Amino acid sequence: MIKSMMNILKRFYIYQNERFPIVLLSLSLFPVVLSSAAVMSKFMLTNIFLSFFVSLAYIFHIRVNDEYRDFEHDTKHHSTRPLQRGVITLHDLKLINVFAIFVVAFTAIFYGTEAIFIAIIMILYSYFAKYDFFCKEKIRKHFYIYNFVHIIQIFLLQIFVYIIVAHKIQFTEILFFHFLFTLTGTIIFEFARKLKIPGEDGTGTDTYTYYLGFNKSMIFYSIFIFLNVILFSLIYNMIHPAISLRLYFFLSLIIFGLSILLHWVKKMSVTDKLMQGIFLLIYAIYNVSIFVIMY
Repeated sequence: MIKSMMNILKRFYIYQNERFPIVLLSLSLFPVVLSSAAVMSKFMLTNIFLSFFVSLAYIFHIRVNDEYRDFEHDTKHHSTRPLQRGVITLHDLKLINVFAIFVVAFTAIFYGTEAIFIAIIMILYSYFAKYDFFCKEKIRKHFYIYNFVHIIQIFLLQIFVYIIVAHKIQFTEILFFHFLFTLTGTIIFEFARKLKIPGEDGTGTDTYTYYLGFNKSMIFYSIFIFLNVILFSLIYNMIHPAISLRLYFFLSLIIFGLSILLHWVKKMSVTDKLMQGIFLLIYAIYNVSIFVIMY
């Protein structure tokens, strides 16, 4: 039994490097949890770390559902992925997923009625998303709608995080703008993941560059980045209206702009990773900054 579990974990380690990079996800999730605690004016280390682990667990649950739903599609169009190569099996992932769902459910029970209500919605929604809301043939014909209905799962998770860090949501102006800030951040992550270099879209017709083309995709990516910077500036101004953010604001835009321009011109794997890495870094700095100035 122990030997079998160790074998699964070994294969899972290889899998997560490619399909669920825990370190990278942690660097993006933990700062968001910190800023969420800040805008809720609650600072309890237990709640913050639990929110982080719950977020990681639920996102893994979504990933397993995606693997199940897209297995045939990925086998046909992405044969080099870990599942398709036989590195790990769907059964193995489902076993680990049981633990992930247990973490979400147990946490919800511990944190009360609101947490239980949102957790039920999260789990039910993810179940329907797993089966493409039982209208697979129709929904997959509408690429943008298809992606939006699936990304809603992350928006629900963000509401759950607010509840865990504060036990109860109190709607405020700063909470509203923070939610929009995390919403655009999530969209940017999702968009960048499906923004491919010309010629590397593959045969799956499942990227933004396939539908928009590279140039239009880069324009939309730039717009989302700009919105994210604006929302951060609004949040910061609500917290400290007397402190000017002009230098911080323009410096961020310059760094973002240079990374986007470099990738736009070079269209290389290294510039793609650099562009995404810079967003990850600055987005993390933004979230940590919100936490620091509140405390």
